[in-house]
Amino acid sequence: MSELHADIAKYVTLMKSTRYWYFPEDSTSSPAVDMLRRYYYHARPFLFFITLIVNAYGIYNTEGMGVLDGNLLFIPLSLLSVVTTSTIYFNRAQHRKLTMLLNQRFLNNNEPWMVEIQTKYTSTMWKFLKIVIVYQRFCAATYIVVPFIVDTILHYVFNYLDAPFFFPLTFSVFLPRHITWDVNYYAIMFLDAWAGFEIIANLQGFIICYTVITLFSLIEIQIFKEKIKSLDFEVSMENRQQQFQMIVQWHNDIIGLNLDLKDFLGPTCAFQSLFTSLVLTLTVFTTTVTTSIPVILAYSCGCFFYFSAGLLYCSLGQLLENESSEVFDALCNLPWYRSGSDVRKNLNMMIRQSHNPLIIDFHGHYKMNLENFMQILKSAYSYFTLLQSMTSSG
Repeated sequence: MSELHADIAKYVTLMKSTRYWYFPEDSTSSPAVDMLRRYYYHARPFLFFITLIVNAYGIYNTEGMGVLDGNLLFIPLSLLSVVTTSTIYFNRAQHRKLTMLLNQRFLNNNEPWMVEIQTKYTSTMWKFLKIVIVYQRFCAATYIVVPFIVDTILHYVFNYLDAPFFFPLTFSVFLPRHITWDVNYYAIMFLDAWAGFEIIANLQGFIICYTVITLFSLIEIQIFKEKIKSLDFEVSMENRQQQFQMIVQWHNDIIGLNLDLKDFLGPTCAFQSLFTSLVLTLTVFTTTVTTSIPVILAYSCGCFFYFSAGLLYCSLGQLLENESSEVFDALCNLPWYRSGSDVRKNLNMMIRQSHNPLIIDFHGHYKMNLENFMQILKSAYSYFTLLQSMTSSG
């Protein structure tokens, strides 16, 4: 791998830890470990797909479809894991291309004022992502590890429990009604632990991927905007022409970066928009019809997570849109009348292109901004009222 900017290197390390990044040329592990990582990386989307099918089959054969015992929550989680993992996996070459493009831009933007802009955003971003990682690890420990430890101590040390204590997870639907501490129980708990840790790693991976890639693109746009504002029109016509040639090339690079951003994140964001409204409906509705405290807590945590994730994605997309609109304003405010015909022609071209804000979307639909987030909430409310009317009439 070529020279990496410090922030890009940190991002690649996080992507490797969540199994979102694997390329043989980047590996520093021993051959045996690298072979295992390679096989698992390529098999991971298929394993998530099998998990979804198995979980759906178990839910289908469960009384009440797993709504009241909390098992239904893992159908949307498994589906989300399949879609995000598969999208990142099949677009892995594009992921690397986009990352290396941003890396080169960061290395080139080494003037003090450019570094100051980068630091302003990245320092806050890494603090936020650290909180996300700590929160996800806390959830993994609380939901997967702690119940197993408590169950083991209370049963084998104090002989206190009559049945195993656990929270519902992906494969819990296959546990019999009368559970004992036998081989089948521990086999299912092992599969549950694997699925739980992998689902959390997948959710964490996409949050990191989306946040970092979007904010790095935002930094590039803001540096470009400041570069426009710093254009010197008091220099000679030749120097002015050179400045504008640099700005035109930079602007073309920004447009290319946004197209790569759409191609890489657009399909997954479109799914996230549809998925979030449906899963918010499911989690809120379930908390209103069940009396089980563990189920209410589980679904409430799920509702909070989906709401927060959707708000995060749309807010970052809105920042990107706002910054590109400021680029348009900066171009319009340039004293074009003091320049020659070639400069005016280039400026007119950039103004026309900048009139359409840079934003993450999927073929013009599902734009990641706050307007889309409000539409997600409206759809969720419509689905919720529909479910309520159906259950009340039934």
